[in-house]
Amino acid sequence: MANGTIYQVPGDLIDVQIRDDDLSGGDLSWSFTPVEPLDITDAAIAEQASIFVEATALAGYEGSEAWQPYTVSAYTGTPIVTARRVERFYGRVNPTFEMAVLGAPVEGQPTFACEADQRSGVGDYVIQVGRGTVAEGIELRDGLMTIAPAPLTIKARSYSRNIGEQNPVFEVEYSGFRNRENAETGLTQLPVVSCEATADSPAGEYAITVSGAEGANYAITYEAGVLTVTDPNGIAGIQAGSSAVEAIYGPDGKLRQALAPGVNLVRMADGTTRKVVVRSLR
Repeated sequence: MANGTIYQVPGDLIDVQIRDDDLSGGDLSWSFTPVEPLDITDAAIAEQASIFVEATALAGYEGSEAWQPYTVSAYTGTPIVTARRVERFYGRVNPTFEMAVLGAPVEGQPTFACEADQRSGVGDYVIQVGRGTVAEGIELRDGLMTIAPAPLTIKARSYSRNIGEQNPVFEVEYSGFRNRENAETGLTQLPVVSCEATADSPAGEYAITVSGAEGANYAITYEAGVLTVTDPNGIAGIQAGSSAVEAIYGPDGKLRQALAPGVNLVRMADGTTRKVVVRSLR
């Protein structure tokens, strides 16, 4: 038989009720025996403790980081049985609902029910608290479960092409859909993929960005891809001293001895001028 215990600790704390989940006999009972002062870091009471304090001291306990794992309420002498508030992501199964006791200790264990299932959308759902083995006359108060948007990542794929070519059709990859959903069924607005590079853009790397997706049950983050625009002749053939190159200039019109990071204006031997963007030199 499992036991719950009230602990008396120093100061204005009145008692602590502990739930023991080792239901060896399939039964649950509570004994209320004061004990010596308890170290609040004792893991045995974390998250399973209902702690009652004088009403005037409640704010101090609620503002203390050390007491955050516990349910602390004002001692009124009148017990109320409810469910701990819980939160889960969309598409997950419901967690195990747990009892919370307000006002004063009680014996017995309530039952819990919630209409939300794995396919229920984002929002708040009532946790219905039934009497179970809690004595008649003790107030039962429903709890609340919040379903939060599931994280969804949309990543742009990376591509490469030559100068003068049109951009490819950009595509994205999704990670995080729940309930076997996809972009068509899980999103109310599909993402927009864009890139500033045009057919006339010089050689270099350009970000492929994603934005604009919407889905009521998803918290969306984006990852950019890269479009690499290359010169089919290669930079090696555009170095100063090449027979194909007459001169290399910076954007300020000053003559350069070689390609430099940034924008380079290259006058070719055939009379054309090429704009070459150098991201890094190796």
